[in-house]
Amino acid sequence: MQSFSVPLQLFIEGSIMSSVIDFDGVIHHMSPELLRVLGVSSGRLQDVPDRSLLKLLPEVRARERLMLLRRAISGRRPCVLRSVVGGTQFITHIFPLDQHPEVPQSSAFSLHLRTEGRVERDHFPPGSDYLEAEHNDFGPLALLTKREAEVLALLSEGADGPEIADRLHRSAETVSSHQKSLYAKLRCPSRMHAMIIARRAGLSMRDVPRILSPRSESN
Repeated sequence: MQSFSVPLQLFIEGSIMSSVIDFDGVIHHMSPELLRVLGVSSGRLQDVPDRSLLKLLPEVRARERLMLLRRAISGRRPCVLRSVVGGTQFITHIFPLDQHPEVPQSSAFSLHLRTEGRVERDHFPPGSDYLEAEHNDFGPLALLTKREAEVLALLSEGADGPEIADRLHRSAETVSSHQKSLYAKLRCPSRMHAMIIARRAGLSMRDVPRILSPRSESN
């Protein structure tokens, strides 16, 4: 298959959510929509202190993302990152940049795509460097207890009440109580609305430990 290249400027000037960040975490480009997703309401990069990734995101998330960018840059190898921001799942394709007149050589260009539903490693070509962020912003899902999050994750997989009770080794009445509680916390009038929230975040059982806070370790 014949290869081709696309000018970087087309992404920078377009409406696609994209970013160019160097090895030190300095942001050379970030699309307005992405900035708004990350909490910069003006959508202007000049409103990010020092144009720094470490100033844009909470520290633990910023350092994790910078580590992954550095991994791609140092290894000269593209990678794919799954993360959740504000309860929305993103798949980010990270490409190390060659020499470019507008950005330093030690930089990476990223495409940030909103996706829904469960994402698995095998959805990408064999050999792809696929990573999942450990530090995320699960939005309203962060209100859930461990059991409520597990129940919702299984609901989003299509499991019914008896199946969930069996998999969690709980009674049907206990599972029903967890369902009512999580619906109330998420302000959902029905199972369908709760599943939409779960699908938006790509929620699965492997996410449950990532969304827990110290107070939500209870059953």
